[in-house]
Amino acid sequence: MISTINLNLNRAKAKKDDEFYTLLEDIEKELLHEDYISFFKNRVVYCNCDNPEYSAFFQFFQKYFKDLGIRKVIFTFKGNNPYKTELSLKGMSTTFLEDGSFQSEECIEILKESDLVVTNPPFSIAREEFIPLLYKYNKDYIIIGDLYWSAYKDIFPYVKQDKMFAGYNTIKGFKRPDGSLSSFGNKCWFTNLRLVRLDIPLDLTKNYEDNEENYPRYDNYPAIECKKVKDIPKDYYDIIGVSLQFILKYCPEQFEIISCTQKNCDYSIILDKDYSKYIGYYQNGRKTGRTGTTFGHDCVIEKDDGIHCYYEFEGRRLQALNQRLFIKRKSLSLSR
Repeated sequence: MISTINLNLNRAKAKKDDEFYTLLEDIEKELLHEDYISFFKNRVVYCNCDNPEYSAFFQFFQKYFKDLGIRKVIFTFKGNNPYKTELSLKGMSTTFLEDGSFQSEECIEILKESDLVVTNPPFSIAREEFIPLLYKYNKDYIIIGDLYWSAYKDIFPYVKQDKMFAGYNTIKGFKRPDGSLSSFGNKCWFTNLRLVRLDIPLDLTKNYEDNEENYPRYDNYPAIECKKVKDIPKDYYDIIGVSLQFILKYCPEQFEIISCTQKNCDYSIILDKDYSKYIGYYQNGRKTGRTGTTFGHDCVIEKDDGIHCYYEFEGRRLQALNQRLFIKRKSLSLSR
């Protein structure tokens, strides 16, 4: 189920509306973390989706340029009369461009010469076009994206192979061109930089043994469900299904990311269960008009929580869950 606060982004995708401006306070909260300082020093930073007239990234780098020890920051953007802005120890300069889009030949050449990309890319094409470009040219990056990306077929391979990580903070809102604020529930920072937090294992305090009822097995996956990341059991070493919030606390030395529930992902588990005979019902007993064929690759559990829709066949009730990552513990020594 998609939360209400994420409907804003879904509508924006349908309209190709990517005018969501990051707040300066969110940029400062993330990029001024001491873990990033060494990654900025004496490097060329490229903000390739940022119009200095509106971008808080421009405000940030103009404000902290000397403090971070950056060699140069370059800003380009797609729009009417696009131009390139450079900040350096010599000051600021501006050059007009033919096409300021990040895919243009001009901007690709700038990308090749840069060391680190920092921006809020257009959400509607970020997964399919923007992020693959960063890997094609082997660029370090710190960008804003959607937590759900981590389970999509174009992004999950990077997450599984430890080539893409979540940053330190989440983002709850963006400024719109009319000055209003749009709220979201699952926006965060992504990076391929090896942050210190990645070496900090989760403090696991729960037990699976004698609490099996709190970790039900999926009806269609060889794994147990762990509803909250903080409740991952310390005594279970087989496959566990967790929410996408897991990547915000992921420690590569402690866990292996095995798979996800996204359809057509190369690493997704192949399902072979037929739920077509299961009929969907609202909690008031009225039929939803759907059958179990709508489960797709979602995890399915035999239960009725009394809140959400359920699917029933021959007295057996099932409910489907949101996207899940499948993880497995790596090492006893890292568990505390």
